[in-house]
Amino acid sequence: MAQSRSVAHYISDSENDIDKEIQPSGNTETVKRKKQNRRKWVPLCTYNDKDDIINKINNDSIWSKTHTNITSEGKRVYYRCNQVKWRGKQCPASIHLLYHSENECITMYKSEDDHLHQESRSIGINQQSKEVICELFKMKIKPKRMLELLEEKGLPVPKKQQLSNYLTSLREKCYDGINNDDDDDDNVSNDDDDKNNFRFFVTTKRLLFNASISNKIHVDATYKLIWQGFPCFIIGTTDIIKQFHPYGFAVCSNEKEKDFEFIFSYICDGLRNLNLQMNEQELVLIHMRKRVEKKLNLVEDKALHDEIMNDVEALYL
Repeated sequence: MAQSRSVAHYISDSENDIDKEIQPSGNTETVKRKKQNRRKWVPLCTYNDKDDIINKINNDSIWSKTHTNITSEGKRVYYRCNQVKWRGKQCPASIHLLYHSENECITMYKSEDDHLHQESRSIGINQQSKEVICELFKMKIKPKRMLELLEEKGLPVPKKQQLSNYLTSLREKCYDGINNDDDDDDNVSNDDDDKNNFRFFVTTKRLLFNASISNKIHVDATYKLIWQGFPCFIIGTTDIIKQFHPYGFAVCSNEKEKDFEFIFSYICDGLRNLNLQMNEQELVLIHMRKRVEKKLNLVEDKALHDEIMNDVEALYL
């Protein structure tokens, strides 16, 4: 609990104690020392419990520890104002704690200088801006228009990347329930799955022609490219010089067996409509194979390692 005590004012040198000036004078250089800037500290309060004063500093959330000095009076721990960047002009306001050597009391001192920065440095998107973004998201407003509306309302406008990341998290929250319902409930019938899910595949005649002349197929879902919170499936093949040639892309609400069956069946149907025939395809499972190899060390019986890898090789057949 804080107790008020009369404590003498403390004067210390500032962080820039001595500034040197070098002025050439003929062949010699003279070094002039500027007058030291003395910082005057005013005692605020004295605490008997270390946890109380540390909690107060943490709750203020504007101070960051910089350095510690050991003096005859005790240990002094200095804090700077973290509302300005560490690399750059510092705010003159600061505090320090004196851990008295003769007892367990801790005194907080504050410099006489006031804060000079115009506003607090904010991290992330302002809470009020988040609320407006959520409302605009429900109204299906475009991100560019969201930024314009925030500016019109006089609210802090986030960066484009910040807005994009926040919208991605909103989509995941909104659509995560759709994806989790099917995973958690094993008793749901296949008909119900088809009603709750959706799938579509996009391609062109020229892209389908790639499927008719290749014998390897790559299929993977990427979460770097998403649509309304759902993953996009990229389907294609690679040539001898490792260049990728797409067949098309699909968006599905899940990554289950039926989703992959849908993709393969529509590729075959598209080729039939063009009077083309798909070659016998070899499924490429590069990512899965690499992950299995990394996890083999978790299997204590080394004799099983070869059997596991043989099972993976059988998937290529």
